Amino acid sequence: AVFQGFNLTILSASLVVHAAAGLVTAELGRAALIALPGTLIGAFLGQRIYRRLDDHGFDRLVLAILLVAGIALLWSAL
Repeated sequence: AVFQGFNLTILSASLVVHAAAGLVTAELGRAALIALPGTLIGAFLGQRIYRRLDDHGFDRLVLAILLVAGIALLWSAL
């Protein structure tokens, strides 16, 4: 719960600063709308999985997913 409040505060402040600097464009808005469904689905699935696993199991799952994503990024760069 602490991290959620912190992230909301930092990301909101960042959005305000970027908007004030003129960096928030219509293209960014379209990209955010395109990414929104995947973000919401991922959050929903993560919450459901978290309820079924203990903390240690969920941590291991997240680390495994990050490892696979990192390997995929490295592989695509070759």
